[in-house]
Amino acid sequence: STSISLTNPVDASTFYRNGDRKILITDNAGNRVIQIDRLGGNEEWSYGDGTVGRGRNQLNGPSDAFAMPDTNLFIICDQGNSRIILVNPIDNSVSWSYGEVGQLDPVDIELDTLRNGVLVTDRSNHRIIVVSLTNQSILWQFGTGAPGLTYSTLNLPTDADLLPNGNVLIADAGNKRLIEVDPAGNIVWRFQHRNLPNLRDADRLPDNRTIIIGDYPPLLKNIPIWLGYKDSTFVSNWQFFEQKVNLQSLSWTATMPPGTRVKIQIRSADNVVDLLNAPWRGPSDRDSFFTIPGTLVDPRYHQGHSHFQFRAMLETDTPLNTPSLTNLNIQYQYYDKSNPGIITSDVISDSAGVIISTWQNLMFKTIQHEPRNIKISILDATNGDVLKEFLAENIDTVVNKEPLSLWDELKSKQAIQLQATLGTSLTFKTPELLNWEITWQSTESTESQIHFVDTQEQPAAYYRASDKNPPVEPLVDQARVRLIDHNLSSVQESITLQIRTLRSGDRLDVRLDRKPEGRFLMNAGVPLVIFSTSVPNNTNLEVYDRDTLVVEYTDPTNPLDNSQDSILVIANSVGSLNIVNEAGISIDTLAIGDSLYVEIRDETDHNITPAQDTIWVDVLNNKTGDKELIPLVEYPDTDSTWYTGNFHSAYGLFIINSSAGIIDDGLIQTLPGNKITVSHVDNVTLQDILTIRPMPADTSIGRPQGLIDFGVAPNPFYIGRNNALRLRASSAIGNLYVNRIEIYNLAGILIRTLDGRSVRFNMPQPLPRGIFAYAENWWDLKSETGNTVSSGTYFIKMTGSFSSSSGSEQLMALRKVIILR
Repeated sequence: STSISLTNPVDASTFYRNGDRKILITDNAGNRVIQIDRLGGNEEWSYGDGTVGRGRNQLNGPSDAFAMPDTNLFIICDQGNSRIILVNPIDNSVSWSYGEVGQLDPVDIELDTLRNGVLVTDRSNHRIIVVSLTNQSILWQFGTGAPGLTYSTLNLPTDADLLPNGNVLIADAGNKRLIEVDPAGNIVWRFQHRNLPNLRDADRLPDNRTIIIGDYPPLLKNIPIWLGYKDSTFVSNWQFFEQKVNLQSLSWTATMPPGTRVKIQIRSADNVVDLLNAPWRGPSDRDSFFTIPGTLVDPRYHQGHSHFQFRAMLETDTPLNTPSLTNLNIQYQYYDKSNPGIITSDVISDSAGVIISTWQNLMFKTIQHEPRNIKISILDATNGDVLKEFLAENIDTVVNKEPLSLWDELKSKQAIQLQATLGTSLTFKTPELLNWEITWQSTESTESQIHFVDTQEQPAAYYRASDKNPPVEPLVDQARVRLIDHNLSSVQESITLQIRTLRSGDRLDVRLDRKPEGRFLMNAGVPLVIFSTSVPNNTNLEVYDRDTLVVEYTDPTNPLDNSQDSILVIANSVGSLNIVNEAGISIDTLAIGDSLYVEIRDETDHNITPAQDTIWVDVLNNKTGDKELIPLVEYPDTDSTWYTGNFHSAYGLFIINSSAGIIDDGLIQTLPGNKITVSHVDNVTLQDILTIRPMPADTSIGRPQGLIDFGVAPNPFYIGRNNALRLRASSAIGNLYVNRIEIYNLAGILIRTLDGRSVRFNMPQPLPRGIFAYAENWWDLKSETGNTVSSGTYFIKMTGSFSSSSGSEQLMALRKVIILR
């Protein structure tokens, strides 16, 4: 009912908000996105003040927009500003943005609910991407960024739509093609009937047709076009054979997407006239069709003919797909005495997971017309070599039998092929191999597993080696190998393998004896010795520090079964553990409110990777029962590698005054006078102990006054000069809960909100009545946007609640702090 002024609307969509149907219009030249009430036609909201810009409430040639379901937010494709933005209509604030000027050319967007992202058609960058609404990362991309016409490139795409099957329909305008791409980046469908020279937009309709918006034919401008396929029939030219033949079977190659079929009929005759008058037939008669490649031809209608023709019917039930017949072959027979016929069987082997222990017998039946004109060969299927061959007996239609178990050439072979060579001196007859059959004995084959293990037969992560020869340290490792191969355990008592080192070059043969449950295990471990000059020949393995042991195994009954393992060898070290403060200085006491740090030095056998390694230590307070497990990360070398063997706390453990020990909460609950024990169990146990100092009375401040009393110090606070901005808080009325802390600038604008329950005071909340509690590092001096605040005056507003004999009350206090650089 109300007229809305639009300059160049390029897109519109409907959506529901609070049960009412709305229309969202993208006005390109008007630089606006407008929400219209569907019933009244009134403009209810808009983004963009009509001017070109990138600032708040400004757009530059928007090309698409949609409403986020189940929210009140809108996503706008701000094409001229090379970005996608998420707008809150309450205050027209932009809460999310993706794209920089000149780096993105978005022309179309769509919501990807499955990946919580936005599907973006990035036209001039020749790609389709899905951008995460969570962290702005690219979750999926098709197109390399450069124009091209391949299975991985695009050229100026103009539209992309998500399909119900998870694929993406892409209007690849520059390449004049319409394609469907699956999540793995494969093109699974393309409209192949013709090029689409003026392709702009494409949508898959519910009936599985595709409607195209474009300028085709040229006289019809921007007319929707339905594109699809229909059935067709192809008739070949007639073919001539140089001699009369017997047609045997028909084979072809065809691409048949779901819902499509290829049906073929043939005809043959002695001459062209008879051929053109002959009826079309399938494998049996006129009403049948060849539908499976390799189907036999009916010999009643196609013997002794020299002319041949076929016709193919291509049928489809879906307009999106059509079958494609790429070639067709007719198999026929005639006899050429100068060339022997060769018949080769498929590969003969047992089923997966089974090995052949004995080849038993070969039985076959022949028809021969001259003495011994069929040669039987047995081939190794892995390389085609002839293992054994012989001439068949000249006995027609009698079963021949050859005992294969007597032939050593076949032992241990797991795959063979049979080959028959048929010769003849008669042009009208050939010998025939009617059938053949082979038998064998088999046993189950199991996949082998080989591991370097520890004394408990568990796969070892690495070995520690001694620097003494022979080894005298009781806490170093020995190399042990365990092999599991169940099919081998039934036929073999032991197996010999070789352990080799990659750096020192030492090699040592070891024997593994059969144990219960299909295991083969070394009876004793091999000592490892760090050696730096030469490698003597003895019963030890001489290795370098950071050397690698390798063991390999191949099943003698199944050459395809291979397994191997490798393990790192490191020179053994003990190391030392110390409790330190944040500056890395060893300490034996700490106060409530401080943080505990740990260092382990000279523990070189724990830096097992070129990257930074981690050691875990236990922190225990026996009095409160608190126990924490904290990581120590390795210090890097000067060249930023990690081979120092020195580890330090990834973070400090904050110490609070409490008798209730909470395990694994990242805090140490303790009381003055308690002892804290830090330990690390390696091949020896490293340990250090400290004592918690008594809490000194703070007489400089006095007791808290009023409902809530808090302050910050030092004030003024100098950034870069003072270590930390300290916070104290308490109440003279009851036990205080700090609920929220808000920071305002001098103009009264809220710049940061902190959760008061997450502030780490030197005692747990609620803070005891009449006693000041302290916290450091409660505010990182940053705003909500992550920027460090500038010099100036700021107001700290603390909101809390407390418990007293009269009940619970909400309270608030305000303090001023000056921040200086």
